[in-house]
Amino acid sequence: MMKMTRWHKFRAWLLIAIFGSVLFVLLKAVFHPQRPNIAQTNFTLPEAIALPHWQMLASSPLSMNQKLNFAASRRYRYQQQNSTLEIDLYYATHTLGDVKSWFQEDYQVSLETTERIVVRQNPEVGFYGLFVDQGKAYLSACINPRGGSTVTIDQFRENRNNFDIQPNRIIPWLLGLAELRDWRCLWSVLSIPAEKDRQSQAYTTLETVWFSWYQWWYSRFPPP
Repeated sequence: MMKMTRWHKFRAWLLIAIFGSVLFVLLKAVFHPQRPNIAQTNFTLPEAIALPHWQMLASSPLSMNQKLNFAASRRYRYQQQNSTLEIDLYYATHTLGDVKSWFQEDYQVSLETTERIVVRQNPEVGFYGLFVDQGKAYLSACINPRGGSTVTIDQFRENRNNFDIQPNRIIPWLLGLAELRDWRCLWSVLSIPAEKDRQSQAYTTLETVWFSWYQWWYSRFPPP
């Protein structure tokens, strides 16, 4: 067996150092991310979005809470016979996807109410939350750039780790051109009036609308 020369030893240690440095940076980005200040592409929410079996009445911009990271927002109003439907949409560019805290901050929904949110999962869509407050039934979720919709911080982070950390995103991240994990979200809030004895029916209506709404937006998620 040939003895290892000084050059071979140096090359071996150099490769080990390079590999260790890359591994350290990658692990640091995963567990202690520092979000680079990368400008987001301006995105304007469309004025009209068609929903099956619903007639669109109007849409208008929403006044945004300055404490929350929303780059754009809009309210859409629909009608079906005697039923009215409202969908509030917010585009968040740097978020942890915590739907409950958004409701408490932006809608003044109480902590007690948000703790009663029923989280359901659909294999083709993802997670979404349902609850009733002050005579209205709500369905809400965060549409992710990759992976299914989410309601909680843990669900959102799991999507980022599972779907964002891919080989084709490593080089742009190392060059400072993109974030390794995409912290954007389209927070959707669907609501309809709900009588106490018809909450289940209201949930079914919201779920039907949600599946159509999600599919429309997932294929049109804003570019980074």
